[in-house]
Amino acid sequence: MLAGGYAVFVGALAAAAADTWATEVGTRFSTAPWSLRTGRRVAAGTSGAVSVTGTVAAMLGAASVAGAAVLTNGPVTGEVRGDVVLLVGAGLLGMAADSLVGAFLQAQYRADSGEWRETPPAQGAAPVRGWAPMGNNAVNFVGTTVGGGIALAGVLLVG
Repeated sequence: MLAGGYAVFVGALAAAAADTWATEVGTRFSTAPWSLRTGRRVAAGTSGAVSVTGTVAAMLGAASVAGAAVLTNGPVTGEVRGDVVLLVGAGLLGMAADSLVGAFLQAQYRADSGEWRETPPAQGAAPVRGWAPMGNNAVNFVGTTVGGGIALAGVLLVG
């Protein structure tokens, strides 16, 4: 069971790293991303938006965590190539879940300026779309849970 617990831990971290790298690199070095919700270009950093640059950065972020786990001989399946594929894949699927939940379920508010925001512009403001309890922390929780769950499923099915 040690391998399963470790896989959950690394899969969740790989998902968090993938999401963080995608956001940070994508907002700095990419053209405007596409909204998963509408398919239209949106401002960099918009929750639920993707870009090619951000996706490549997500792969590198997930790979950095998976690589560290494999290089330190973490107890996953014992097959290096398979472990890397499993953990990077878990990270990317977790990041994808984060993006989808961000696009379709995360609470979105309109500021007086007309800009979309992820936080209420005023106390008690209702979201224009999405679900009020689904803030950024909840979206991140979903993404890391999916990443950890995929890694655990991979270990249980392969290892």
